[in-house]
Amino acid sequence: MKLFDKPGLRQLIVVMAGALLAVTSTGYTSPDSLGARTSDSTANQEPEPAEPEDAQDIEEISGLITERTMTKIGYEFYENFYTSWESLEDLPKEFKDYNISIIERANPTWGSWIQVKVDVKITPTIVWSNIVRPRSTEVKESAENAVEATKNYLYRYEEYRAALESSDMAGNGIY
Repeated sequence: MKLFDKPGLRQLIVVMAGALLAVTSTGYTSPDSLGARTSDSTANQEPEPAEPEDAQDIEEISGLITERTMTKIGYEFYENFYTSWESLEDLPKEFKDYNISIIERANPTWGSWIQVKVDVKITPTIVWSNIVRPRSTEVKESAENAVEATKNYLYRYEEYRAALESSDMAGNGIY
């Protein structure tokens, strides 16, 4: 028995794939309009995936905090980081548009080496990196330090970007 022969699984995969293709800058397209299976006479037809009109129409999802952790220490760090980041009230709105990744490399001797990366333009930048020991107070303190380091980095980056876009830096560089 093949994987796709299981009842309902293929339909779920088709609907999920169609929903991912439907997120464009022009809005959301429902899975029904993508050809997902329904109970009418088209149930035996293969759905046709939606083709975006132009590759420029697809927008990147921003404002995500992703975690690639392996241990309880890493996951606790992620939870503490996430709650601290979301509870910041003085944070400018555009800071919430950056994607942040939390990556852990476990080491049974020293603890976990955790990095916080911020996706700026094309390349991710490591803004905080440290070895975290498995004590809950140290994990929480490290997460708060990482939030402060991330916030400070984004402030500096926005200042730098604004300086480059100012009228003083405008022109072609010749005169």
